[in-house]
Amino acid sequence: MPLCQITFRDGDGEALLGYGMTTVSAVVYSILVLTVRIATDSGAPLMLVLAVRFGAQTAAFACQMAAKRMPLRPVTRSGQLFWLAAGTTISSATALYMIGAALAPLGDAGALSGLYPVGTLIIARLWLHEPLGIAGIPSICLSAAGVTLISSGTHGEATALGNGLFRDTSGVQDEPLKGSIDAASLPIVRPVWGLAAALASSALNSVSYVTVRQAGTSMDALQWMLLYSMLGLLVTLPLCLQPSADQLGFSSFAPWAKVLPCLLAVGGWGVVAQTLLGYGQMMRGCRAGITALLSSSEIVWSYVLQVIVLDQPTTPVAISGAALILVAIIAPLAEMEVRRRRNVPLACRSTQSAPKCDTAELEGLNEGFK
Repeated sequence: MPLCQITFRDGDGEALLGYGMTTVSAVVYSILVLTVRIATDSGAPLMLVLAVRFGAQTAAFACQMAAKRMPLRPVTRSGQLFWLAAGTTISSATALYMIGAALAPLGDAGALSGLYPVGTLIIARLWLHEPLGIAGIPSICLSAAGVTLISSGTHGEATALGNGLFRDTSGVQDEPLKGSIDAASLPIVRPVWGLAAALASSALNSVSYVTVRQAGTSMDALQWMLLYSMLGLLVTLPLCLQPSADQLGFSSFAPWAKVLPCLLAVGGWGVVAQTLLGYGQMMRGCRAGITALLSSSEIVWSYVLQVIVLDQPTTPVAISGAALILVAIIAPLAEMEVRRRRNVPLACRSTQSAPKCDTAELEGLNEGFK
């Protein structure tokens, strides 16, 4: 195929669309995190809020699949393996994050679980052979440093990390959010186990990004998103149904009317955010490492929203962490754009200018693409 007919612009456009959807999903996730905070402050137990989110996602994705007459799982054996791996890894990561946040100091658990972009870049390099480029190693270091700074720089104030799960770290470590896991009720209560769970959550998140990228067209985004949502519902629903003093055992409709708008908003934002992320990361040409970095910008947006909406106090350390995360995201994208512009001759960027391309130059470049 002559080089002038290669659809650089189409392929780049699809990847750009995927990255854009992932970035928008991070913003929506931050709104979801803020809504979860407002719901819990209004008296809704955390597990109930999360169950509503996963329940709404399950219903929405199931209806879409039914309308498209799509099977619940992929047809091919390889697709089924990727489908099962993607759904179970992200669901396990969510459960492990909740355990880690209950057992370990919340800031430490959040910082460890928020390191999944670092793991994704490394695993994608080893498994998918995605190039790290010049900005790869610096982005890994900047992302790790940024997550650590923004977590520690809040001095125990509210922060959102990991899988979009909000944890209240308001200095009183004895008081978890309403309906959250009670660490004292677990058989082994040691911070080291909580830190290990948070680190395992980060690793499984990284594996899930790479698995979805590797699956390609062998499975549809709706299939693994439905599996993930169903498993998330199975984890959170039994917990929110357990009787406890902080459950919504209201005898009148007034308390429910107070939290109902927040619960509906949580369900809606959850569906939108997961849909954008699910389809965005499966777009042709998208890299798993870059997608994870863009998704991690949720940490920054959540922090900004909490400062603006909830009047959360901020510190120079936290601001520096947010800036480092943004630099870690922008650096590899800028490098990709520079390399793309250098590799494609200016005269070959549109089909209208194709006759102006030098034949010898095109033959040499085509050899490099084989």
